[in-house]
Parts: sequence; C-alpha cells; structure tokens
Amino acid sequence: MKCSLSDLEEAHMFANAARELGGGAYLDRETGAFRYIGDEWSGLDDPDAEPEDFDLSDRYLRVPGKRDLDLGTALVYNFAATRLPDDYDRVRDMFRHRGAYRRFKEFLEHQDLLEAWHDYERSKTLEALREWAQDEGIELVEAETPR
Repeated sequence: MKCSLSDLEEAHMFANAARELGGGAYLDRETGAFRYIGDEWSGLDDPDAEPEDFDLSDRYLRVPGKRDLDLGTALVYNFAATRLPDDYDRVRDMFRHRGAYRRFKEFLEHQDLLEAWHDYERSKTLEALREWAQDEGIELVEAETPR
C-alpha cells in the first residue's frame, strides 16, 4: 500500500487534535485514503459504515498520535540536552507542573530558539512517521516538502 508523507503528516496532526474528543485518523488499507473521526466524522466511501467499524476492522489502520510515537517530553528533553545544556535542569523542572509546554515555548522564544524547536519537532515527527509506515508495510511516495 502507498500513501504520501504529507497526507500521513496531516492525518497525524488530526489524530493529535481529535484524541481529546475521542476521534482519530485512519488509513484505509484497501484504498490508501485517510478517514477522519472527530465531532463529526467524514471522508468515508461507505456512508453506511459506523465510526466503531474503524477500530474493529482490519481494513483500517489507526494513525498514531504524538504519544503513540513517543514524541512528548522525551523529545523536549533531547532538544534541551543538545541545544540548551546549561538550562537542561530548568527545562525538566518546567515539566513537573501544569502548563509546561506553554512555559517551554515562552522560554524558547526568549532564547530565540522557538523556530529551531519547531524544525526539530517536525523533523523527529517525520522520522517517526516514516518508521511507523515502514513497520506497517506502507510505502511513502512523496519526499518531505517544506512548509
């Protein structure tokens, strides 16, 4: 089965956002199309299918979110270790409290590293998505394109 890296990245971003609502993104193994479930669900070729069918069927493959790919705090700590070694402990302390990502991004902005963080995060996300696709037997047909 084939799909584009940009479509997979988009589905991954949707999966992250929809997770809080109990939704997600799914790859149809038969057609290679992505299906999305959120407040309202869409993208189905089969209008009689129900959202529950996605989790119960071998036809649909759930697209992983950030947590599934271990792209949470471990990614932050790796970035801090390489780009902010003198502030590593400070960054770890931020993540002991609520609102950590907001404070982290404010700190990065003050350090003029916010863009570097976004580039790093995207690079690692695409790397993880490529690995996931390979593990699932999915051929990615599109080279990475800059945003």
